[in-house]
Amino acid sequence: MNICVFGDSITWGSYDPVNGGWATLLRSYLEGKDDDITVYNLGICGDDSYGLLKRFKIEAEPRKPDLIIFAIGANDIKHQKENPVRFDEFENNIDKLMNQANLFTKKIVILGMTPVDEKITTPRNKPPYNFRENNDVVKCNEILKTISEKKKTIFIPIPINFSEKDLCDGLHPNTIGHSKIFETIKPIVDNLI
Repeated sequence: MNICVFGDSITWGSYDPVNGGWATLLRSYLEGKDDDITVYNLGICGDDSYGLLKRFKIEAEPRKPDLIIFAIGANDIKHQKENPVRFDEFENNIDKLMNQANLFTKKIVILGMTPVDEKITTPRNKPPYNFRENNDVVKCNEILKTISEKKKTIFIPIPINFSEKDLCDGLHPNTIGHSKIFETIKPIVDNLI
C-alpha cells in the first residue's frame, strides 16, 4: 500500500528535531507495522494550496497512492501587507485537489489546520508584514470539513488539547505538538489500511 502525505512545512516536520514531525512518525509506525506499506512525505516548506495544486498530479502519479492525506493551508492564511485571505480561492483549490485525488483513490483524508499563537503571528507593523490569525484558521477548517463531507472523505480536526504550548514559533508544532497530531491521525489511518 502506498500512502502519500501532501502538505507544507508542518507536514514536512519543521521544528521537530527529535522525531521529524507527525508524518515521519506516521511513516515509522506504519512501515514498522507492515513491510507492504510505503509512506511518502511530500510536504514542502512554504507551500500553499496553489503550489500543491500545481504539483499534485505530477507527484502522485508515479507513486500510485492507495491513500492520500492532505495537510495544507497554513501558508494560504498568511496575510501579506493588507491583502486579505481569499477563502473562495482556497475552497476552489481544495475542491480541485479532491477531484484530482479521487482519480487515484477513494481513501482520502484531510487534516485540519493547527491554531496559531497570535501573540507571535500577528504583529502587523513589523517586517516582513505577514501575519496569521486564528479566525482564519477556523474559517479554513470549516471549508476543509465542508468539502470533506461533500466529497465523502475524512476530515480530522486537530485535537482539542492542542494549545499554544505545542507550538514552537507561534505557527509550527514542536515535538509534543507533532506527537499529538500523530496520535490523532494514527487510529484513523489504521482503519483505512
